[in-house]
Amino acid sequence: MSVDTDCVVIQIGNSDDKLTQKEWSQFVAKLSEILEAYCLPIHFSGTSFSGDPWQNACWVMELPLIERSNVAGDLEKLASEFRQDSIAVMIGRFEFFGPHGLIEAPLGLKSLKKLYNQVYQSFDQECVPSVFEGKGTPLLFVSAILDDFRRRIEADTTDGDPLKNRNLMIDPVHDSQVLGVPHFAVVDVVERLEDIGLLDIWGRATCPNTGETISEAPLTDDCYKFPVDDIANCHECGQDHLIDRQTEQFYVLRKAKRTNAET
Repeated sequence: MSVDTDCVVIQIGNSDDKLTQKEWSQFVAKLSEILEAYCLPIHFSGTSFSGDPWQNACWVMELPLIERSNVAGDLEKLASEFRQDSIAVMIGRFEFFGPHGLIEAPLGLKSLKKLYNQVYQSFDQECVPSVFEGKGTPLLFVSAILDDFRRRIEADTTDGDPLKNRNLMIDPVHDSQVLGVPHFAVVDVVERLEDIGLLDIWGRATCPNTGETISEAPLTDDCYKFPVDDIANCHECGQDHLIDRQTEQFYVLRKAKRTNAET
């Protein structure tokens, strides 16, 4: 029987250096015992930040969903026993176990990026489990989505024309189903790619009488307006139409120079 699991990142630190190296070793050993008792294979363990190993530690693993509350209690008890302020446990999209039980709050972005970079550099991308950054999309989802987008761009022979190659158009619902990733993951990746300028935004005008598409075109930089105000002699109904300012928008993949922007 399969067990439903969630991806987990656990990071601990020696709060204000309260623990000696010996105490820290005992703390890490007991925490490891707890995790091994509850979890499926541990994908990563080591230091989560640059610095001495006896000051911080990190694990990335799979946790059975039915054990979440039990793990929360065990970690809270262990943190209290060793005079630690908290043990941060990231589950799903920014859910944490802290000294007061399960809370929903994001880890500081600076700390999260350090953790992400440390784990990412330690494994080949295919081996990295779901490590979260930005809005909380698992790295493996990000990898699958970006690999799919890259293949679609590389296979294009139309010089990036989505009217000739519909595969350049992004449909989060359809793409998530094809790739087997959550819808939110595609949306998050698309929004991030838009932020760093790697997608084109197009609009789709429809006939008000039939609801069918009558024109698709890249939107202008002026408030993302459709490039024309009206359609004459609509091929769907034969009438003239004004174009709704709130034209349906969609994203189109395009080739771009490599950027140093963070992903």
